[in-house]
Amino acid sequence: MREVEGMICVGRTAKVDILYGRSVQVEGQTFEALKINGLIPFDTLENAKAAQEEISSKMPSFSKVEIAKIKLSIVENSQELNLLEGREGFIVLMERDYGDWELIGEYVEGRWPRGSIPGTPLQMNGLQPFSNMAEAVETAKEATRQGDTYATIAYFEYEEVENT
Repeated sequence: MREVEGMICVGRTAKVDILYGRSVQVEGQTFEALKINGLIPFDTLENAKAAQEEISSKMPSFSKVEIAKIKLSIVENSQELNLLEGREGFIVLMERDYGDWELIGEYVEGRWPRGSIPGTPLQMNGLQPFSNMAEAVETAKEATRQGDTYATIAYFEYEEVENT
């Protein structure tokens, strides 16, 4: 099981919540979207605060930029599913082009149109994970089948730390 833990920034608008981690591809920039940087969060609160300031100044369309602590326990094979039994809060990670990831949570009425794959992109559903593992597993299966791509599930913990 792959563990990802650290700080992230969340740029919020009325309809979208974009998750940001540290920059790994763009030199001279402190942040990149988490779904395109390999799911790499910030190592420290100080780095997240620096990115929070940069995001706020460069992207005035966000009504606020929050700092949060994130933890993902990413299932890498079917034998690891039993390690997550009894927990609540799962997302689907669907691999996209160029190693990018789509993070998918539960469908939330009125937030985003229902698509052919169950669930809704996490950035469009208010960061709502699936409440149970069975829904997440079914969504991962459908994403793999319909998207002809790799998909897995992850236990998802999210805790807000600071706001601006």
